[in-house]
Amino acid sequence: MKRLKIVLHSNYFYIVLFLILIIYFLYYISIDRKSNISLSSNTFTGIVTGYKIDKNVLTIEVKGNEKIIGNYYFNSLDDINNFNVRLGDTVLLNGTFKVPSNNTVPNLFNYKNYLMHKYIYMTMNINTIKKIKENTNFFYKIKNSINNYINNYKSRVYLNTFILGNKSLIDEVTYSTYQSNGISHLLAISGMHISILSMFILFILDKLKLKRELSLVLVSLFLIFYMFLTGLSASVTRCTLFFILLSLNKIFRLDLKNLKILILTFIILIFLNPYIIYDIGFIYSFTISFFLILFQDKLNSGSYIKNLFLISLLSFLASLPITLYNYYEINFLSIVFNLFFVPFVSFIIFPLGLITFFIPFLDDVFLFFTNILEWASILCSYISFSKIIFGKVGIIFIIVYYLALLLFIKTSSKKYLLLFIMLLVFKYNFNFISSGVFFTYLEVGQGDSALIHFNNKNILIDTGGKVEYKKEAWMKNNKLITSSKTIPFMKSYGIRKIDYLVLTHGDYDHMGEAINLVNNFKVEKVIFNCGEYN
Repeated sequence: MKRLKIVLHSNYFYIVLFLILIIYFLYYISIDRKSNISLSSNTFTGIVTGYKIDKNVLTIEVKGNEKIIGNYYFNSLDDINNFNVRLGDTVLLNGTFKVPSNNTVPNLFNYKNYLMHKYIYMTMNINTIKKIKENTNFFYKIKNSINNYINNYKSRVYLNTFILGNKSLIDEVTYSTYQSNGISHLLAISGMHISILSMFILFILDKLKLKRELSLVLVSLFLIFYMFLTGLSASVTRCTLFFILLSLNKIFRLDLKNLKILILTFIILIFLNPYIIYDIGFIYSFTISFFLILFQDKLNSGSYIKNLFLISLLSFLASLPITLYNYYEINFLSIVFNLFFVPFVSFIIFPLGLITFFIPFLDDVFLFFTNILEWASILCSYISFSKIIFGKVGIIFIIVYYLALLLFIKTSSKKYLLLFIMLLVFKYNFNFISSGVFFTYLEVGQGDSALIHFNNKNILIDTGGKVEYKKEAWMKNNKLITSSKTIPFMKSYGIRKIDYLVLTHGDYDHMGEAINLVNNFKVEKVIFNCGEYN
């Protein structure tokens, strides 16, 4: 144990581990992995590991010889009500296999890479689903029971969110306000939630007069179970492993600092699953945790409000390059918003959700407070001046940014603060396409849309729009093409204004989403064909 302690305290040990990790990671991602399923095949048998129903679309994840994901379309509400497949059931799927495609619009979400990071290399358009065996797995039985239990609550949406880590039930428009306000991280089960949960269990075990070492072991075992219950999400996995290592550090009196424990956690998780580094929740979680632990001595002084503001500010600054790389804009008021939302979720919403799970008659009370959460987020989202579009950042910006941030916080030197500010100002004003000309056709489904950029002017021809008038109301998908494609594409290039919006004719698939563009960009002029429109 003494030798282990010496090794774990040595900085050289972590340097060597990192070098081995880098070699292992580069080797692992260099391997070309492909599906063993033939495209000519039309059946697949496996165990259901996950599913969700959105409108009339069932998205189901099935694991057989390999894992696939498929979509099935219900024809009626009765079909949905009669759907009896649950987690752990063995099913026979019949349909058409398809290789996932890359993003068709530059800088946007790459579904193929996303699936590859989950070890899924094939998708299926499902024609029929047949259950051939009931679930016998104890773990899935528990998860199915919890799902059925929660679905009886009025507040099922946020119980799923805060108990099972399932955010898919939150209304898309409402969730977009959480994202734009910079508070969506509070909806993911993270270190804050795990800390509250573990402290609550430790409190109970302490009341039962159990030894601290035994209590830590019991909480660790519970968190491992909870980690699987929430679908092995990156943030929960990180928090669980970090808690286990912290517990071992206390039990065996290794006296390791939290920063080294965090580094060990990072290394172990990458060795277990190298693809986890592509998970944005994993990146956010580790980056923010790293900065908070590194500068914790500067955060533990003064009043609670002051500490909360400093934590919110540091978290914002630490996550800024990640946000710009993935979402291309920031909301600087999120620092202020978190002063309300963090304690509101930490001390009211999450604890009350746990209590409501065990005491059902509090359902209406919990629903009342989650309605306040939604209302407050929607209200804050109306503040638009604080949202700043920077465009997508590159690796050089990210490296220089973090060096400047580290040096400034460490030394409090004004020259590093000046470097830090100049870097952000330069990025905001520098549009690397401003002096050039480009013409881009955007893949928007049924209609057309094209963006012309020249001399820092932007012309958008048509908006696209999906016509769903033949569908019943319960089948209609409210997702907007401009929200998922046109708007993020333009933001990724740092475009903040449309100088000319040209609407060639009045069909919905050409001008149907013009209002959404006007709501997101300043539009100088609209050129409209005066013919008929539907």
